[in-house]
Amino acid sequence: MGNRHVRFWRPVASARTVAEFNHFLGAKQRCWAHLVRELKALRDEHVADTTETGAWAEGILSIYAQASRARPPPEEGCTPQAIRAREERARQCEALILLLCPSVLDPRLPYATLAKRLRTHLPELFTFVREPLVDATNNAAERSLRPLVIARKVSGGTRSATGSTTRMILYSICATARIQGTDPTAICQQLLLAPPGVPSPLAVPMPTMSTSRVTLTLPEHLLSSFDP
Repeated sequence: MGNRHVRFWRPVASARTVAEFNHFLGAKQRCWAHLVRELKALRDEHVADTTETGAWAEGILSIYAQASRARPPPEEGCTPQAIRAREERARQCEALILLLCPSVLDPRLPYATLAKRLRTHLPELFTFVREPLVDATNNAAERSLRPLVIARKVSGGTRSATGSTTRMILYSICATARIQGTDPTAICQQLLLAPPGVPSPLAVPMPTMSTSRVTLTLPEHLLSSFDP
């Protein structure tokens, strides 16, 4: 389950770690909430082992913690300098992921499958670092859809593909209006009465918000568990 964090000029799909949004050709953000749960479960399962599995999971969690920390002022805004600063930090995070997820891994390792998945979806792990309006998780999307799912179960659904499409479009418009603090009814009226070619009243102007070099490191006790 996921949603699109829509800025109208750059849609971003936020999804779990499964293949539900692989067909989406735009930018994507894989949900870190689900990844964190998997990593912690893997770490706890092998906490007493002498293998590197626990250290590997802790290393990935450490990278995410650094990526999700408070954004420094030089990364705020849409200036070329701020965009470059965010891009640099995202690429540093990706480099650390590649360090812990090499292309060749013993498939018998407990973390081999998860490491392969992280490497495969590497460009979709740190979109939230590059894009300030994108969340690292899809928790907000899942919470926003819960009332709709409950209503569908209670009502039995729309009983037609056309009805379902119409309901989803209307719900998306109304939910976006509420997030922006506007009246959904007024927005629907504007959309119905506006002549063709008029921009959507929900279109958000690019925020005007400023580069410093950001250095990300992986703890030495974690790095020592892996071959370079």
